[in-house]
Amino acid sequence: LKLHCPADGFLACCSQIRCAQMKDSDTRESEMSTLAREFCAFMVRASGLQSKLEAFMEEKCKNFKGGSLLEEQKLEWTLLHKEYLELAEREMEEFLQEKNTRAENVAEALREALGNSLWSLPLLQSLEYESFALQMITRASALQLQSEALASGGISGSFGGIWKLEQSAPRNLERFLKAQGVPWILRRLHIFAEIREVCVVEIPGTVPIFTILQLRDHGFGVSEEQVVADGVERCDGKFSTKAWLSDGELHVLTKPSDGLGNVLQTCYTVANGGRSLLVRRSALERTLLHTLIADDASWSITQHFQRCESTQLQCNLKASAVNQNCSGAASVPVQGPYQGPMATVTPRVPTPPLMPCAPTGPPTRQPVARRRFRPATPA
Repeated sequence: LKLHCPADGFLACCSQIRCAQMKDSDTRESEMSTLAREFCAFMVRASGLQSKLEAFMEEKCKNFKGGSLLEEQKLEWTLLHKEYLELAEREMEEFLQEKNTRAENVAEALREALGNSLWSLPLLQSLEYESFALQMITRASALQLQSEALASGGISGSFGGIWKLEQSAPRNLERFLKAQGVPWILRRLHIFAEIREVCVVEIPGTVPIFTILQLRDHGFGVSEEQVVADGVERCDGKFSTKAWLSDGELHVLTKPSDGLGNVLQTCYTVANGGRSLLVRRSALERTLLHTLIADDASWSITQHFQRCESTQLQCNLKASAVNQNCSGAASVPVQGPYQGPMATVTPRVPTPPLMPCAPTGPPTRQPVARRRFRPATPA
């Protein structure tokens, strides 16, 4: 009789599962159309295109300030989107001629390939009008959100603040995305366009509200998310989100509203005496591979962010506000470290102001410290 070690059968089973997972990843790769894959590869090497599209958005986003996709939209937005497409086609002329297609066809291919995927990138979807308008609205409010994040970061143990990526780990990100079945070319884009800055605005209260702004490298767009930490699931039409606080950590559960794809849990933890923010993303889809092989490096990834110094950020925000004022945009009040109530800010959901004693009325251009009574000099 020939005896077999139980470990051999276990390893063989794991090997078969790993092969099945690789085949599944290849299947998802083949589901992307050739046009979508080649355009993603073009975006990796076309740094000039990304910088010019980002410059256009930064210049024109002031026209979207205070706007919302839920309200009546301006005709000017449609004209700006058309201008944006014309710019993209000029910069992509060589690619479009080689593939004998147009920017609208590229946008359609990306929508069919990515759909409501959790792993899509803002810039890839900006060729469509709704995604373009959402990007512009987010960019228009980014300066104000950064100012609010800077002001709300002075509270001990608060998530509020502006956090910069401390160290990149491309291999861990590659392994994590591969375990989720993300196509190879899209994994390369995620590594190239990694999240470099996270701004968190925390509105304390009985039910805390968090506004999270994420900025990506190389002009691949910004994204804004607002969560209410009450454990109630909410749906915006594309994604369902549920958030709660537990042991001083903020947990955000996100999944596609159509029920397809993995469930992503993001955990925010303030560490190192409030100087570091740990962002841990975990995939909660329970497959046989996940059950047999507890590989945390494949099924979760942790990114380390460091709190930015308020003095330098205040100078940068003031410079940005001056540039916007010179271009005709409305001024944004900039505050230093948290020392008192903030100016009244219109919340994105019906909530009380940040502090009960917040001053009323529109913000003034002149700092409060300079508004002093000066007696008139005698003639």
